Amino acid sequence: MDHPDSKHSKEQGEELEESCFANLSLGECYRMENQFQTAIGCYVKALEIAKEHEYKQHEIAALFGLGHAYRLDNEIQTSIDYYAKALEIAKECKDKREETEALVELGRAYRLNNQFQAAIGHYKKALEIAREHEYKQLETESLVGLGDVCKSNNQFRTAIRHYEEVLEIAKKHECKLEETQALFGLGDAYGSINQYQTAIEYYKKALEIARRIKHTEAERKSLLCLGHYYKLNNQFQNSIQCIEESLQIEERPGDRKHGTTAENTMKSSSIILVCSENGEHEASVRWYKKALDIFGTELNDELRRNALDGLAVAWFNLGYTEKAIEPIQEAKNISEKEYNAGRSLTSNQTEGNNEISNTGLA
Repeated sequence: MDHPDSKHSKEQGEELEESCFANLSLGECYRMENQFQTAIGCYVKALEIAKEHEYKQHEIAALFGLGHAYRLDNEIQTSIDYYAKALEIAKECKDKREETEALVELGRAYRLNNQFQAAIGHYKKALEIAREHEYKQLETESLVGLGDVCKSNNQFRTAIRHYEEVLEIAKKHECKLEETQALFGLGDAYGSINQYQTAIEYYKKALEIARRIKHTEAERKSLLCLGHYYKLNNQFQNSIQCIEESLQIEERPGDRKHGTTAENTMKSSSIILVCSENGEHEASVRWYKKALDIFGTELNDELRRNALDGLAVAWFNLGYTEKAIEPIQEAKNISEKEYNAGRSLTSNQTEGNNEISNTGLA
């Protein structure tokens, strides 16, 4: 029969481990919602419990969580410190999978920090362990990472070789998401060396897979990239069609709104640019109006003024001088409002400085 004290101690230990796990889960939820500081607070609590009671797996998980949160919050060096600590503990525990994962994350963080040689070194170590232990997922992540580093460092031919390796593995094991990643990498690498038609072919394949597996974000990205490279390849109608389709994805009933207004703005601006370059002024008018609807919800005066100026030019190009006058007048009103707001702020600051001088505090 268990002694009451030992039973109580066991229950207390279980509660602490559950609390640790709960904080880890909360951290994940907050991180997924981009609430990074709240997520960090949860991970720190989990880390404290894990360290005190030597829950090594939970400690590694908390360190990974902190690394992810800081990386996503653009505090790259801090994320590197946490990933390095996770790597150290994984080695102590002789946990090869966690060690490989830590190396992959360090590679990613070093790349984002423009420390390309450090990134390559960590990805290569990860690749070596992944191949030795047949961690296929981590092998492809390491190769994608190497491709991304080489691409960031303008080593496009080397990047292409890495992405081709990923594509071969992904096809062999029917890993559709990894296959899409490889196709994105190849498209971007070929686009970077001005082989636009080759880039287009890879993005078309990525789009086909994204639609087959119903991966909305990959579909959206494929369409935007296709729009970009069709434009660079002077295939303006195809460019417009792809960007329009990317906008329609977010308007589908029941589709979780992933894109922000800023992303919609970028897409609308892309269409306007293509239409303007191709002399399609009627389409320019339509998209400037759509852009104005977007900017109006954000009350962004600078973006709204730029769109109004563009709309006026489009109306002029179509020969509708009277229609051009209204957006010109509205843009003028915005400029005057900004000018008056600036004068008011300067006046208030001057008055405040005078008051400080009069009180003898200056």
